[in-house]
Amino acid sequence: MNSDSLQSIRERMQARTLRMKELVVSNSLSSLQELQAAQRADQLMYEKLLQSLNHA
Repeated sequence: MNSDSLQSIRERMQARTLRMKELVVSNSLSSLQELQAAQRADQLMYEKLLQSLNHA
């Protein structure tokens, strides 16, 4: 498992969400799609980390 903490993943996702909103406004679709893919990957990592902590 990656050494990311729940807090660092959450902060990264929040920052990325703000950036996505900026890209929607500027209509930059390719960058938005890249960020959405990274966001999904972090969401999965966050959920797996949370599950592993809950079952520890």
